[in-house]
Amino acid sequence: MKEIRGLPGAKGRALHKAVVLTRRSPRPERRPVADPETEVARFETLRAAYAGELRELGEKALASAGQEASDIMKAYADIAGDGLFFKKPLKLVREEAVDAGWAVAQERDRVCRKFAAMEDPYMKARADDVRNVCD
Repeated sequence: MKEIRGLPGAKGRALHKAVVLTRRSPRPERRPVADPETEVARFETLRAAYAGELRELGEKALASAGQEASDIMKAYADIAGDGLFFKKPLKLVREEAVDAGWAVAQERDRVCRKFAAMEDPYMKARADDVRNVCD
């Protein structure tokens, strides 16, 4: 099997059959942390860097794949930069002294269940966006 790499969200062409791989969201284990505030600071540093990388990818996508691909990456950057989404997981880190990866996975799953239960196909598809960013 030949592996083909591309820009996420980019349009493309195929000459052969596509293989669809199923992907499961990461399942971090609940781990205690010694210092919740250090864990929160570590997570916030990583989250800011990740949002910046997504914005850069959006700029690169604009030049190489067009506006639609760029908009997807910029929307992902907005999700990653959304302090409201991450408020509950970080509260959980502080209150229960657990690692941020586990706490974010809990919120990801909760939000994705809400979107998946919606009737509107557009809103239902937003669960994939949240999952992609969190994963």
